[in-house]
Amino acid sequence: MNGNALKQANTKAVIKELLSESSSTRIEISRKLGLSKMTVTNIVSALLKDGFFVENKLEGSEIKGRPAVALSLAPNAPKTVSVYLSPERITIRIESLSLKQTSERNLEIGESRIQDYEKILLEGLDQTFRESINTKIIGIGISVRGNVNCKEGIIEDKEHYFGREKIEILSTISSRYPLPVSINSSTDCFAMAESYYGIGKNEPEALYINILDKVESTIVHEGELLKSSSKFGCQIAHISIDYTGLSCSCGNRGCLETYISSDVMVKKIRDITKMRLDFKGFCELQNKKNDSRIDWALKDMMDKMAAALVGYCSLFHPGLIVLGGDGFYIPDRYLAKLEKNINEKTSKFNEVSIKVRKPMFKNETRETGAILPLAMNYFETEL
Repeated sequence: MNGNALKQANTKAVIKELLSESSSTRIEISRKLGLSKMTVTNIVSALLKDGFFVENKLEGSEIKGRPAVALSLAPNAPKTVSVYLSPERITIRIESLSLKQTSERNLEIGESRIQDYEKILLEGLDQTFRESINTKIIGIGISVRGNVNCKEGIIEDKEHYFGREKIEILSTISSRYPLPVSINSSTDCFAMAESYYGIGKNEPEALYINILDKVESTIVHEGELLKSSSKFGCQIAHISIDYTGLSCSCGNRGCLETYISSDVMVKKIRDITKMRLDFKGFCELQNKKNDSRIDWALKDMMDKMAAALVGYCSLFHPGLIVLGGDGFYIPDRYLAKLEKNINEKTSKFNEVSIKVRKPMFKNETRETGAILPLAMNYFETEL
């Protein structure tokens, strides 16, 4: 690793530590990361100069006779614009790395307005920037629900975006605003937020699975999204668990998504129970009282997931698997069943047990996570 790459890696490690903890002293950061005090001091000095962090004396704590000084995010630190895009609505926020938002704008889309998607987005951004004229904005972070080509910044999801083949997001925004723009799937953003602030912040590698009407997944390794050569990234959803099974929209048979998506599970449970609840409702009901029919469906869901994940875990050995989206509502005993099943079948290949957990947050991370890749790139290039 050359000097510049090492500096960037050290800077990223220090920033992640500062974001993961409410406050830390320079000595604590140095010890935890194994960096010299001088290296930490140089990085911290640049962060203080840029206005992102501040130092405050810790009452009742002294180091060699002097009050200890803790670093924390500055209340008036530069902000980012976070944007969440879905077929139904656009959400635009002014947000800081402390997870505090100063404004939020929700713009309804739907089928009747889908042809004006880019126009509505730009009008919303224009209004947001006008209202934040005295705020330092370092960039725009975008989170997209559905299939998004992150490399080119194009939504390619005709099925969910009411027949539109492509929606040009990156070029539309970049041609209007002279700011860095980062675009990722909502699952990538959920994973980044959980990696920095939530359940995955102490895990070197974790697999994040978002279970909604589609099943999406991503991998975070050492605080970085692990990008594949595919424009749509990691696709656990399309691992086939039965080559003669159900037909999938991708053209294959037996893909995991055809068995465990929220829509599929709701239809299955409604058919056997004759109840008209959504996935969350069925899970909440199962938490209150054990319905043998719902129990069978959720156990079958866990078995199907294990069939796909055992192969993955034998290859990549993540320490943690996080089930987001509607996975957040699955009762813990079913996650324990999935965890046990995976570990029993991969114990020969894994030195440590794999944990299966729910995320710390629900859906709010889709916007927060959008700003993290943007902010980290800013720190790497500007400091």
